[in-house]
Amino acid sequence: SKNKNNKTIKLGNSVTLKTAKGIKTYRLLGSTETNPTAGIISHNSPLGAALIDKQLGEVVKVQSKNGSVSYKITKIE
Repeated sequence: SKNKNNKTIKLGNSVTLKTAKGIKTYRLLGSTETNPTAGIISHNSPLGAALIDKQLGEVVKVQSKNGSVSYKITKIE
């Protein structure tokens, strides 16, 4: 059986992220299905693209207009 910690983020996963501002959960879907207010982001968005193929516990940094934001991956479903 595969170790759950080896799981990488793919399209369709829900990902829980911890930032300096708190915890958020996003679902990664195709660009036609995005709804950021409902927490659904595209794999083509800056955050979505940064998350694809990452693993639990990794930290991704995403550039925003206010600088860079770090997201720690705390859960992949």
